[in-house]
Amino acid sequence: MIFLMVKAGRSRAHDESWEASRSDEHPIGGAGKVARGGGWGWWSEFDASTKARTRTATSQQITANRDSYRKTVGKLGIDILQFLNIFVFVCVGCLSFARGGRRMYLCKNEMASTTTAARKHVEKIRKTKFSIGGKSNPLTEDLHQAVKNLSAELYAKDVHFLMELIQNAEDNEYPKEVDPSLEFVITSKDITNTGAPATLLIFNNEKGFLSKNIDSICSVGRSTKKGLRKCGYIGEKGIGFKSVFLITAQPYIFSNGYQIWFNEKPCQQCNLGYIVPEWVEGDSILSAIQRVYGLASPLPTTTLVLPLKPEKVKPVKDQLSSIHPEVLLFLSKIRWLSVREVNEDSRLNTVSAVSISKEKNFVTAKNMDADSYTLHLTAGDGVERECGYYMWKQRFHVKPENKVEARMEVDEWSITFAFPNGERLKRGSSLPGIYSFLPTETVTHFPFIIQADFLMASSRENILWDNRWNQGILDSLPVAFINAFTSLGHHQSKVEERESFTTQKLFQKPNEVGRLKPAFWSIINKARSQKVSFCNDSSCGTYLLASSLDKKEYNAVLDFLEIKLVKHQWYARFIVSSKLAMGVSEDVYIQLLLFIAENWVSDFYQTDIMKTPLIKYVGGDGKVDLVTLGTNKLLASDYDDISWLINWNKEFQGSTGKHFLPKSTQEAIRSCAKKSTLVKWLKEKANVNFVSVYEYALHLLNSSSVTTDHKLAVTYAHFLYRSLQKKYLEEYQVQSLCSEMPIVDNYGNVTQTRSGVLVPSKGSRWVELIGSNPWRQHNYVELGEDYTRRVTYFGDATSGQELVSFLQKYVGASDVPNLFPPNAAIPTLSSTLTKKNTFLLLEWLHYIRTKGSTLPERFLSSIKNSSWLKISSGSGSGYRPPSESFMPDSSIGNLVKKGSNLVDVPLIDLKYYGVGMKDYKEELRTIGVGFENAEACEHIGKRLMSLAANSNLRRDDFISILKFIKYLGAN
Repeated sequence: MIFLMVKAGRSRAHDESWEASRSDEHPIGGAGKVARGGGWGWWSEFDASTKARTRTATSQQITANRDSYRKTVGKLGIDILQFLNIFVFVCVGCLSFARGGRRMYLCKNEMASTTTAARKHVEKIRKTKFSIGGKSNPLTEDLHQAVKNLSAELYAKDVHFLMELIQNAEDNEYPKEVDPSLEFVITSKDITNTGAPATLLIFNNEKGFLSKNIDSICSVGRSTKKGLRKCGYIGEKGIGFKSVFLITAQPYIFSNGYQIWFNEKPCQQCNLGYIVPEWVEGDSILSAIQRVYGLASPLPTTTLVLPLKPEKVKPVKDQLSSIHPEVLLFLSKIRWLSVREVNEDSRLNTVSAVSISKEKNFVTAKNMDADSYTLHLTAGDGVERECGYYMWKQRFHVKPENKVEARMEVDEWSITFAFPNGERLKRGSSLPGIYSFLPTETVTHFPFIIQADFLMASSRENILWDNRWNQGILDSLPVAFINAFTSLGHHQSKVEERESFTTQKLFQKPNEVGRLKPAFWSIINKARSQKVSFCNDSSCGTYLLASSLDKKEYNAVLDFLEIKLVKHQWYARFIVSSKLAMGVSEDVYIQLLLFIAENWVSDFYQTDIMKTPLIKYVGGDGKVDLVTLGTNKLLASDYDDISWLINWNKEFQGSTGKHFLPKSTQEAIRSCAKKSTLVKWLKEKANVNFVSVYEYALHLLNSSSVTTDHKLAVTYAHFLYRSLQKKYLEEYQVQSLCSEMPIVDNYGNVTQTRSGVLVPSKGSRWVELIGSNPWRQHNYVELGEDYTRRVTYFGDATSGQELVSFLQKYVGASDVPNLFPPNAAIPTLSSTLTKKNTFLLLEWLHYIRTKGSTLPERFLSSIKNSSWLKISSGSGSGYRPPSESFMPDSSIGNLVKKGSNLVDVPLIDLKYYGVGMKDYKEELRTIGVGFENAEACEHIGKRLMSLAANSNLRRDDFISILKFIKYLGAN
């Protein structure tokens, strides 16, 4: 008793928590669930007064103790409703057992009695109607073929049975205390053990099948609803259930003690299929059904089990996935419909689950035979969606000339218009326009739905347009629509007002005005507050509906008048004519771009918006201008280097042909809440290239201006140097860029291909030592003087020395001695070298030796054989080639003394060069300077032989030669 009171006071949203709190082990708790079953079994035994007294007393008790319960249970962390459910469950159980436990016994007896009566009824049908166990009927074969053809031919679609089952559920009788509901559950389990690849179960919390309903199903064309149209029944054909044979060969029914199945194959005992009932023995199938439905909840009163044919599984799943939420719109009983798939592995589920419910607020219209009300549909398929419908239902007297036999008892038509307040709920691709309680195949493209009791073809798919009953309904539609419009569209006098950007109110015909997307109204209102001026005429193609009327709450009325959104081209024209992009603040400008981005695919793709100057950029003169989309000229940065790049792009005079978005615009983009959406659109549709400093440097390298203009090439070197100094570039990035950097030579030419680079000649050591550039023939580039000049960028000055040092490190610009020599003679060696240049040459030779390199032949020859080395000898000082010079030491000194009167030996003048000359012994030896006695002896010997060959040799000279030879022999 207590449970019923609590149950009525809670919403459907708590059903699942209740079900979870109940235990399958308690028979009383599962005796019958009001929301799904047909009553409590023993509840009806109490009289009305007992129920009322108990309900009142219990209510007072719960009210008095509610706060105490909440505090106590709250400490335990248990939901209060769940606690009450458990508490009530225990109370009910105690009450039942307190009455002697007699209730359960009565329930079981009643169930057994019901099942026995149902079985006897089925046996009677089989015996008396189908002659099973008696004499065979010769007409049964013809009857079987007639039923088979009827079921197959009436329906153009295999799955039309869904609408028939929904119609049957609508016509069922329901207990007063329940919300009529219908559930479709599909599973891959073979519940009936018939070899089916999948099973569809239909659960309905109706009162249950009566004997007359079973008689009807076992017949053709004997609907129990015939002649009851006036009572609200919508079915009448008498063949609806037979349509299930299109998807199943053996449908099962479990209801009110009946547990029967049918077979499309002829019965062996009577040679007739489709309508011969067979009794389901045992309870194994019921147990399997319970497991699929959920062990925590008792089964509803009626369950249909349809083992699916293999080829019908996919069509059935497709149709279940596309059941239209509006299917409940015009049904007076069913309040809740759900579709779900149950598999042990949920990853196998392919059916799109949905739960549809409706609520109705009723208001009676005055002065006419009509009702107006608001109906709300809610559809949940992972994300709950809701739509309200303004409903207008008007009754018309049936004219005598429109009477037909099928509706002879009906005296009035009810015509209903449903006007969606917002976007219609939709699953699948179709939006039916006409209903005959359930959706038909007719699509009207009207912004509203029409419902009437049309006479349908047997398939229920098409309306019989030529039928006089239907003609009468169609004749009444205009009057019903006008009344509906007048009642619901009480604001219609305002819809003609169009937006005026002055204080004057202007009016146009409804077909001359258009609506804007709400997001664009926000942009216009903000622009207006920022003093942006707008035109009042229709130069953009359409007048605007007044902003005060272009609101969601007027959607239904505006849809009636077919006031549509402006065409997509309107936005482009308006943006241009109002100079909107340049006239608003950056945050509104970003809002405008985001509006276009979010509606690009649906509205603006392939429209004039592509040709609209819309994107801001900073020109070479530093001024902000607009460019059209897709020009591939726009750059932006997502880093903290925006100003740096914009400033340098001015220095390069837009040499890349690209321009940056203004700093303020880029900062507004970075702070945009939907930055990722906007940036993606700017990249993909506006061709804005977001670059880092490194990527920008690569763009410059690929531009023809930087690689051909000597001023821009020098500027590029400064750009890299300053970017490295400011840490906008990493060292490895600079090294990569410098390897391809264009170089300006001493003639002002720009080149990117080179074998090496020389520092500028001015102030260089290589010019001081060598003079001209002997490396030119080896494709060495001499840096031009532009690199040595002091330059200031953005307030920071860079000296020539700083830039040259940068180029030496990262471009490889070299100077003697850190330079590999050319294979050429050095012209300056033809004359004497200064002491400084002598040591510079020796240092150069030392650098080459330490690198393990071989000296080029011509270079080495010119050093060895040119008279540039200062020497001293017996005849005085002078300059000799290194190959004819000797490094003085003690042993060579003795030789010189012995042979000085005969031969003049050239010794390096250490008094002139200093002892530091001895640090370059290896270098001096490499260029031919002698260090050993043998070398000195060879030199003296050659001179003596030359003297001996002279015929003018004196006697004393001859004797001196002999003495020197004797000395050499002794030493």
